[in-house]
Amino acid sequence: MKRRSVIIFATVFIIVLAAVLLSTQFAIKRESEIIVSTPIYEVSPVITDLKKWPDWFGGAGNYQFRLISSNPAGITVNAERAKIHSIYQISAYPDSISSRTRLKWITLISGFDWMKQKLGFIRDNPEARLDELRGYFENPKEFYGFDIRMGKVEDSLVLTTEKLVKKTELVTTLNLLFKKLEEFADREHLKTNIDSCRMATFFDETKDSVRVAAGIPISSRILAGEDGIRLLEMPPKGKILVGSYQGPYEGLSRLYGAMRRYVFDKKLVVIGAPYEKFLSQSSSSRDSLNMTIELHFPVL
Repeated sequence: MKRRSVIIFATVFIIVLAAVLLSTQFAIKRESEIIVSTPIYEVSPVITDLKKWPDWFGGAGNYQFRLISSNPAGITVNAERAKIHSIYQISAYPDSISSRTRLKWITLISGFDWMKQKLGFIRDNPEARLDELRGYFENPKEFYGFDIRMGKVEDSLVLTTEKLVKKTELVTTLNLLFKKLEEFADREHLKTNIDSCRMATFFDETKDSVRVAAGIPISSRILAGEDGIRLLEMPPKGKILVGSYQGPYEGLSRLYGAMRRYVFDKKLVVIGAPYEKFLSQSSSSRDSLNMTIELHFPVL
């Protein structure tokens, strides 16, 4: 009886071993598909350019990638990590909604390498990689480089004044306009916090000059003030696209560019002049080296 049990065990072991060895000779195919809220013309350059993969592919530095083929609709790549080889096939298709894209990921790997991958506890599967892509495309800070969010108008009443100035005098003039508004608010006993909430809009720009409008939010309505000071009212339920920035003022232009891309990608319509909201506790000089600024785009 004991000998018979040994024979049965040995037979089962041989069958299992043979099955495992046979399975390792064939490729294992795994695939998954998702929809991301990003138009295909933004998705395609990210997935088809290997230079951009480290932006979203976790642990990219541990892999060696070799391009097999590429076109605007997808890419095929040989990926090697720790002597484990995989073939990635990534395809992008426009969704029925133009602002969305369908992404399909197929991974081909030999049975033997698949076993090594599992034994090494490496999390590398289509679902995980597509989750990384979704997080990249749908997180504004990852994709656009800044925190960008949709909100509602918070400052519905703004005390404002404007002036056409030479660009060389802009910093000085802006500070004077804020001082003028602060003095008026004090005389009228208006509640405001000019040290942490100054607003400015720049328009009618020419080569040498620009019109600057300075503003501070207030909590109660007033009649038109002296010397060009007036009340600007914004719809309290209006939508505002808000971008956050910290650093030297000269770098704010990158946030302008990122928010314009966001507006275009999300099919939004800008319905008013963008304005900058200075949150720094220091001077509002445009050449400050460390400013905290919110950029506001009124949108529909």
